[in-house]
Amino acid sequence: DLSIDDIPNDATMVMLAAPTLDLTQSDVKKIDEFLLGKAGDKDFEYNKSLIYFSSNSQSDTPNLDGLLEDWGITFSDGTVYETDANKHASSSNTVILLSDAESEYSEGMNSRLSYICDNLRPMKLKFESSGKYNTYEVLKTSDTCVIKPYKSSENWDENSENQSSYSSIVLSRFVTENPNKDNEPRFSNVLAVASMDFISDTYTSGSYLGNDELMLSLINTCAGRVSETYEIENKSIDYASFTPTEVQSITIFI
Repeated sequence: DLSIDDIPNDATMVMLAAPTLDLTQSDVKKIDEFLLGKAGDKDFEYNKSLIYFSSNSQSDTPNLDGLLEDWGITFSDGTVYETDANKHASSSNTVILLSDAESEYSEGMNSRLSYICDNLRPMKLKFESSGKYNTYEVLKTSDTCVIKPYKSSENWDENSENQSSYSSIVLSRFVTENPNKDNEPRFSNVLAVASMDFISDTYTSGSYLGNDELMLSLINTCAGRVSETYEIENKSIDYASFTPTEVQSITIFI
């Protein structure tokens, strides 16, 4: 509870999973100091990460949105709605096949795997580079998506909305040099996912899905283990059957 507690100094990651209430200014300050250190702290080691999963059911979060915007990540109200039926992963226009944005942070992923998500909030990059901040789009939608308002009427027409591509996963990195070690950069990270559903059982359990593998790789990157990736292979269980004889059936019955 950030209203009472401080973030432990030995923590390396903070996760905000679809918060239902906005952060207070005090909460924002604690997270900001967790990621970037307190003013004047020249010995701050960085290597801290905020992992944020958004949800289109959460309330307005202007303080949280302001924190994310400082890192080059912006959100709009509504749900991403795919107008191209070829990009649907089910009968719903909000269950979408996502595309690899071909950043260095998705390199090495199995190209045969698909990325699927539902209930995406519209997320965009505010900038690609600003000062010591750099943003990287990892997954994105097609450019035939529109924003469906949360409370749309029965007469809502997708053709009346502007089509655009939206970010599904963004990694923002603050890079600074280590004054004690020449040419050694230090990072802190904000990893933003446009929907909590990205890590739901529905979209991480199929043998053709890569959601879990990509998330583990990105968290690995945030933890500084850039040379390692973890791959989770789905296992199938084979079942054997037999036909009992009449004597065996009677014995089992008894």
